[in-house]
Amino acid sequence: MNDLKKASITNLNFKVKSKDHLLNAGDTLQEISQYTLNTGLKGLSYNFAREGSSLPEISLVYGIAYPRWDNVFGVGYGTNYALERKVWGAKIRKEVVENLQVALNATGTLDRNQLTPADQAYGHTYVYSTDLEYKPIPGLTIISETAFSRTFNALAAEANPINSSGYAQRIQATGDKDPSKVVLEYERVSPLFLTLVGSASPDREKVKATWAYKATDKVTTNMTLLWFHDNLEGQKTAGTTYYFLPDIGVTVTELLGRKTAALSLGYKIDYNERMNAMVKHDNIFTANYKDKFYFIDSDTNFAYNAFKAGADSPGRTNEITANTLLGSTFTVQLFEISPVAQLGVFNSKNELAGTEDRTYETSAGVGINIPTMKITSNFKGGKNRMLKEVGDSSSKSFATASINWKPEALAKSAQLEELMIYVKYSYNGMSFTTSGKNFREDSSTIGLNFQF
Repeated sequence: MNDLKKASITNLNFKVKSKDHLLNAGDTLQEISQYTLNTGLKGLSYNFAREGSSLPEISLVYGIAYPRWDNVFGVGYGTNYALERKVWGAKIRKEVVENLQVALNATGTLDRNQLTPADQAYGHTYVYSTDLEYKPIPGLTIISETAFSRTFNALAAEANPINSSGYAQRIQATGDKDPSKVVLEYERVSPLFLTLVGSASPDREKVKATWAYKATDKVTTNMTLLWFHDNLEGQKTAGTTYYFLPDIGVTVTELLGRKTAALSLGYKIDYNERMNAMVKHDNIFTANYKDKFYFIDSDTNFAYNAFKAGADSPGRTNEITANTLLGSTFTVQLFEISPVAQLGVFNSKNELAGTEDRTYETSAGVGINIPTMKITSNFKGGKNRMLKEVGDSSSKSFATASINWKPEALAKSAQLEELMIYVKYSYNGMSFTTSGKNFREDSSTIGLNFQF
């Protein structure tokens, strides 16, 4: 697989900071709030915060949600390589009374240069929200956000112009005092709520409770109950789907008197129901054991999943996953060497179809570092085989390599704050029972990161 670009800027950032002001240009991750903006942009951001002052904190951001700098410059691929999504955002935050922070947030997006009529694109989208953080007593924190969205004036290529609005609300209370930590969450997002650079799942009402309890210095338990459903406005003819996902776990350290041993056990149910009929029922058991034997570190995982799709399904599917990783680190003169080996097995047995599929994966690698020269490197290779009773079996070979070097003397002579030169290589080769499906892909990168 070949990339048409031979050289690309992967990260570009410039900062100017004074006591109260911060200006960032280039790659910027200026989070406004969960519903309004938490996506990285390529553009400008400004922050004002004066410690000990009654003035509010102010954040402003403007940029484009492009995946690559090549899209910004229109180099190599042309200016229409990606949908252009312009983004602006603002946040004003202030402590109105002691221990109560309130913020007003707003973001807007504008989509242009739609590549094809089938592309999901919008015209103008606005999201306005207010969020607060309140700490009424030590150990208790309450956070909340209420948001409204407005979408209209879809691109001309859209067959059905969009003109909609929606809302989202979430509240979370966290109580943290030894030996317990409790988190209670409630969220409701309307079907037509739309945020393009924030995070939300439309058409969902959710309740979640989490409790972590430190029974002793060596035993910790955790329990979670998650319940949510869709079809908030009765708009789905198929009916409402309810999701119920409780799980419980326990972790024991210094197992059997071994200071390096730790065992974690977990059990989770994933149950879905629609129109009073079961849609899905999973029972998932997990186990993890970590230990160190002499100079070898070990990390072993095991999982068993028995699931059933639909109340009328006569059989279950049973899945078993197991993998173990062995590694070590030792020093030879200037070199810090960390070899690692991994073996994994996956088995899936469908009682209804009477089929059984198996997957095996083996890999080995080594990290070689030279701390005195600021050189780090990693090399890994392995093979994955999937054996299917029905359909194509496959075999995958893979390899990765990376070398990073931070030459301090060269950076100092070039008056740079930081300089890193890196080389990366990756390879994937796939072969199937049907040979016409075989393919291979490889990529190599030589890059330069610097900060001044």
